[in-house]
Amino acid sequence: MSTKKVRIAVIGASGYTGADLVRLAVAHPNMEIVALTANSHAGQPVETVYPHLSGLGLPAMVTNDEVDWARVDAAFCGLPHATSQQVIVTLPEHVKVIDMSADFRLRNPDTYKQW
Repeated sequence: MSTKKVRIAVIGASGYTGADLVRLAVAHPNMEIVALTANSHAGQPVETVYPHLSGLGLPAMVTNDEVDWARVDAAFCGLPHATSQQVIVTLPEHVKVIDMSADFRLRNPDTYKQW
């Protein structure tokens, strides 16, 4: 079992999906949250939006442009459908991305629109 922590960013941390991921990641022994992004809540602590996440020593939410991506191994993307692709393409290549939206589930965008 590895004891090395994976340094993660949560993109869209102020949304429901992002906040739930923060809750799960805090409890994971091999994850260290090094960045939380949220454009509309940038500059605020995550507990201002989600009081149940207070007291966990989390970084303040910032914009994607403010993240030091050199410190990030993996990013969880909790953005709404149809916005993840626009953000993920701007991330450095070394960052592994786990997208929780539907943006990359289907190869054909028309199929997504249909269903």
